[in-house]
Amino acid sequence: YLSASDIFWFVMKHPLPTYGLALEEAMSCENVVLTNDSGAMKEIIKNEFNGFLVRPEIAEMQRKLVDIMRENITKIKAIKMQARKDVVSKYSWQSILPRIAKCIENTQRR
Repeated sequence: YLSASDIFWFVMKHPLPTYGLALEEAMSCENVVLTNDSGAMKEIIKNEFNGFLVRPEIAEMQRKLVDIMRENITKIKAIKMQARKDVVSKYSWQSILPRIAKCIENTQRR
């Protein structure tokens, strides 16, 4: 479903303390991500660079969604591509395996 989608809307009035794996999955599928401007979401999303942050208030969410849909398609494509690039650079096997190997090596030295 994420691959077939254009926008991933992940906004909660009272967000649970969560990391945001669903956001990263949507980003890897080059979805435009719209999420809360709080908690871990602010660590993952850089507003208008690799997604959009919004206060979890109905009027604000509606306004931001309309803004996104009216935005220049070139800017939206750039945000979608940046989202995927960020996720791949941080969480692909090519970037994670060396860090795991280093942790294992450090553990074996003790």
